[in-house]
Amino acid sequence: MLWIYRWCLGTVQLVITGDVAEVMLNLCSRNGLTLWDVKREKSRIKCRMTVRDFKQLRRIIRRGGVRVHITEKHGLPFFTSHYRKRWGIPAGAALFFASLKLLSCFIWSVEVTGNREVAAEDILAACQTIGIDEGVYAKGVDYKTTGQKLLLAMPELAWASLNLEGCRVTVNVSEAEKNDREENRPCNLKARADGIVTRIDVKTGDCVVKVGDTVRAGDLLVSGVAEKAGTTRWVHAAGSITAQTTREVTASASFRQTVTGKTATRRVLEIFGVAVPLYLGKLPAPYESQNDVSAWRLLGETLPVRMHRKTFWFTEEQERLFSREELEEQLTRQINEQLAVENIAQFEVKNREFDETNDGLTLKMLILSEEDIAWEEILLFSTGNQ
Repeated sequence: MLWIYRWCLGTVQLVITGDVAEVMLNLCSRNGLTLWDVKREKSRIKCRMTVRDFKQLRRIIRRGGVRVHITEKHGLPFFTSHYRKRWGIPAGAALFFASLKLLSCFIWSVEVTGNREVAAEDILAACQTIGIDEGVYAKGVDYKTTGQKLLLAMPELAWASLNLEGCRVTVNVSEAEKNDREENRPCNLKARADGIVTRIDVKTGDCVVKVGDTVRAGDLLVSGVAEKAGTTRWVHAAGSITAQTTREVTASASFRQTVTGKTATRRVLEIFGVAVPLYLGKLPAPYESQNDVSAWRLLGETLPVRMHRKTFWFTEEQERLFSREELEEQLTRQINEQLAVENIAQFEVKNREFDETNDGLTLKMLILSEEDIAWEEILLFSTGNQ
């Protein structure tokens, strides 16, 4: 840190000459002037000292009978001396700090914590309706009453509080408990597909199958009716029944298909809620779009700056003729997407056949996989009243 202190004061390198140059060193020591990097070169002495100490050398030079020459200058005073007449630099620095002070009076970001089922986007939208948003004057908000306003705007919340931390507002929430939860309603677990049971993990309910059993779609796996000691209880059957299944999946498509046009991407910069388009012109309709937003962060803090990346799909239809290789790839991808929707990530293809139709192909794929085949069937009770 010493070199930073000396750089701020400014330093000079001196060459001391004279009959008795050592006398100069003794005089500097007596007067409290600091020298460093002292070197002797024949009859000369080189050293360094700060600009403040150098200004006191005039009276010492007169008494010492020596001559002092400055060979180098370093430090902040000499750096700024080149820009004394350039008023734009200090004016720009003053404007920067003034802008930073002004911007610190506004809300830069709003973050939500404590939510589990209620989406953060819905809570942020409700905050906008009660006056909490990026770019709002931070000291003009009553944070004690805004929590109550947020509860009135969102019945899904049981408690809410807003805290201002610098330029960031943190929305702390607690969700209301649902009185009629699906997991509390009595139900059975039944098989959604044929298979051989390989693993059982039952949390509640009476399991009626065991590992190695063969089940068919619709068979009862776990009963929600528990009988014990002559009493009957209805429970919510919960758990997973993993089975090895074999199924045939099919997909069809024609060689001549109607497809949409090309895609385009446009970006928009948002600063404190103000959108600045980073493109020129308009896109021809019709089209569908999808918007991806990425927030800028600095030192772990969210800035009130976002980049919107909008992708446009032009829906103008045109006819295209696919080759056999392209159509086979399309059908394979279509089946993989279908299995992914059904949460079948790993499977083994036992057989695959492509059958030609009048205008296209049909893919029949026989797959072997392990999956959770249990699905919930709510138990309905009759009161006997018409």
